Amino acid sequence: METNEQIRKVLRKALEEELETFLEQVSQMTEGELEQLEEQVVKSSQAIGRKLMEGVLNSRLHEQRPAARRQGSCGHVQRLVGERAKELITLVGLVSFVRPYYQCLHVGETEEAQDCTHGEAPADALWGVDKQRTTGGVQRQISYLSARLTFEEAAETLCRSVPIGM
Repeated sequence: METNEQIRKVLRKALEEELETFLEQVSQMTEGELEQLEEQVVKSSQAIGRKLMEGVLNSRLHEQRPAARRQGSCGHVQRLVGERAKELITLVGLVSFVRPYYQCLHVGETEEAQDCTHGEAPADALWGVDKQRTTGGVQRQISYLSARLTFEEAAETLCRSVPIGM
């Protein structure tokens, strides 16, 4: 329960900061600027979404500290070498999270070494972003747009609704 409360505090603080930024931007607008208000609401919604995603991805809900040793997907014993950041392209923009990274202890010239991953971040597989930088939602959106438009038009259309560059 303590962990849940810590996450709530962090997320609450991030949301309050974003709300203050939104209110500051809105207070500078004059009444009747509906298009500017709409744009600011969308930007703030996406910023809030990014903060929520980062908060959940960076939380240690399931384990307080990463294990020093683990068995990798290649079957070798791996050691924790540190934490590494990963940037994901999501439907609310770029989201960054830090996750434990492990490397195999004994990598030799044997046949086993051919199947060896040498290193991996288990959280990537857990969240379904192993060996990729985009979420399933972004992939579905790109697939849908690419089926109907040229790749250039699909990229432009996606970038109009998602705060990313292509």
